[in-house]
Amino acid sequence: MKNLMFRKTIGRFQQFRTKAASSMSKSVVSAAILTCLVVAGAGSASAANPVLRNLNPQTITGQCCVPFGGESVSIVEPAKLEPVVVIWSSGYEINVPDAYYAGLSVNGASCSSFGPQLMPDYSLGGGFPDSNVAFQWIIFPSDGVLRPGNNTFELCGGGLNSGDSITINYNTLSVQLVK
Repeated sequence: MKNLMFRKTIGRFQQFRTKAASSMSKSVVSAAILTCLVVAGAGSASAANPVLRNLNPQTITGQCCVPFGGESVSIVEPAKLEPVVVIWSSGYEINVPDAYYAGLSVNGASCSSFGPQLMPDYSLGGGFPDSNVAFQWIIFPSDGVLRPGNNTFELCGGGLNSGDSITINYNTLSVQLVK
């Protein structure tokens, strides 16, 4: 009889331990999933980098369109897409007289113009050693390049011909949502 009671007690203990372990496992898994979601959400929020300032001159050589040294900004779009404004201002020196263009690659797509794109060539008319330019581009959801979540805008451009060369000096790039 004692042996039978002992077996029943052991059996109940094992059932309790299994249920406890099962609910503890569910709790641990739930906590792990919640932690992953929080970390992923924090990672998405920190991925947005809406402003850039580069005080180091960089020479861009080649025909349009090439990336301008990986200069990019990003912003998080809501589920219902909103227009964005991207502003780029820079000093520049034209090393090879020709026409030079600036544009944006949005989310890794090809370099495109969302407004003005031609950089004036003041050096042809005995111009300035360091000219300045400022572009403001507005990108609408209807342009088809924006998506919910993180969006990246990379500066790109180049010359009209393959041997062209321009030096970009002291530039700023920014992006913001238009509500």
